Amino acid sequence: MTNPHYAKLSDVPVGLATKAQLQALGLSKLGLKVVATVESFGKTINLYLISEAQSTANSSV
Repeated sequence: MTNPHYAKLSDVPVGLATKAQLQALGLSKLGLKVVATVESFGKTINLYLISEAQSTANSSV
């Protein structure tokens, strides 16, 4: 099964975030699986579930 791909950041649904967006929220992508990708400035960027990053952060405290 392939992950969904979004043509631009404005198409990405709420609940998904890039590595930089997770960092801005104080979260880490470590241990997370890529659930989708998005095209940004000619590059394909991985997207992660924010809820999964939050639960991973909570379990490590």
